[in-house]
Amino acid sequence: MWRITRNGILRKTKMIKLVRPTEALKEQALEFKQEFFDNGEFVINGSELLDKMDDYREWCRIIDANTKEETVNPDWVITDTFFAVAGNDRIVGIIDLRHTLNDFLKDLGNCGYSVRPSERRKGYAAAIIRCCETGRDERTAGRMGAGNGIFSMGR
Repeated sequence: MWRITRNGILRKTKMIKLVRPTEALKEQALEFKQEFFDNGEFVINGSELLDKMDDYREWCRIIDANTKEETVNPDWVITDTFFAVAGNDRIVGIIDLRHTLNDFLKDLGNCGYSVRPSERRKGYAAAIIRCCETGRDERTAGRMGAGNGIFSMGR
């Protein structure tokens, strides 16, 4: 896919899809997590604490519970978490979309995300945000749209 930048330059864009974490992605997810740790990074922004969890199945249960008002952790807000998967079915990033903000999150924004260390500076961060705007995922992340959310970027 190609796009024209604000400066009028034609650029090839990365094709990714946003998918919900599932048991089927366990091995890929653990490899994704380990790459951060091997790179000396022990916080994975936008991972809804994947970096702190030892039990992947439990992490999947928690992130599923946090998508619903009836089951969201009382200290959290309703959040949708997705892996960003490249055309080769490799997890290249992760993002969580927070539907509302609480006092803790008001300065952090509606979205947290990370790109795996080996895939940085390749356009994946922009592709992840674009997917959120356009809704290319299993449950239409685009319903929030960047125009309605606060995005805060950091390394």
